[in-house]
Amino acid sequence: MTAAVRPPGSTYDRTDRPGRYEFGRPSTADWEDAVRFAVRAPPIHNTQPWRWVLAGGGLSLSADRRRQLAAADPDGRGLLISCGGALALARLRMAAGGWDTEVDRVPDPGPAGPGGAAAGDQPAGPGQLTLQRAAAAERRHTERRPFRPDPVPTELLDQLSRSAADDGVYAYPVERAEQRLDLAVAMSWADRVQAEDAAYRAELAHWVGPEAEAAGEGVPASAVPHVSPDRPRRTEAPVRDFEAGTRGGQDVAGDVDEQPA
Repeated sequence: MTAAVRPPGSTYDRTDRPGRYEFGRPSTADWEDAVRFAVRAPPIHNTQPWRWVLAGGGLSLSADRRRQLAAADPDGRGLLISCGGALALARLRMAAGGWDTEVDRVPDPGPAGPGGAAAGDQPAGPGQLTLQRAAAAERRHTERRPFRPDPVPTELLDQLSRSAADDGVYAYPVERAEQRLDLAVAMSWADRVQAEDAAYRAELAHWVGPEAEAAGEGVPASAVPHVSPDRPRRTEAPVRDFEAGTRGGQDVAGDVDEQPA
């Protein structure tokens, strides 16, 4: 994936006038803030598979195929979604700052993979929903501890589904008993296939542990639940085990009976 963000018709060049910008055009600080915000996206295993370049009045985003997970994501679908999430957050941050953007997605068969371009336009007042979404994105974090044992209220599921609705996006809560059973069977099969794959386990171990945490990427052991072998988690759907050669730093005390939605 490749994306470039630049003001329409702008000739602004960061290398010529660092830190300066034309009236009505995003500054270097605006672009850098957009990238800071964008990388809060939750990429697969926190691999951060992207490369950002600010030049020629535009911000480009490319997929970094060197960080693609060969075992867990051989087709690059997770990588594409990861970069798409980062691009969406970059646009959200620009919108919250009052800038309109447009995106041109550029297919690229080369090492960088497919991508796109976004452009900053004249300032526009951000709407209340945009500001609320930007604030929520700042608070977002990945939670790997067990779910609460009580079911998620239907009213909350409806509210979350409405909040997720966007252009070309929808959320579908799995609530009927037969649907939950079908999903559990599919997830159990997939979980067993991955668990028996030595390449997958080695890849997971590479991205989970102290080395990854020290590098500011991957899944830190402090965020991984540790379950005692004699008291396994009980759940309606399998939960991914991130303890791949590294003990999790979050002890799960007592029996856990999860009902994820």
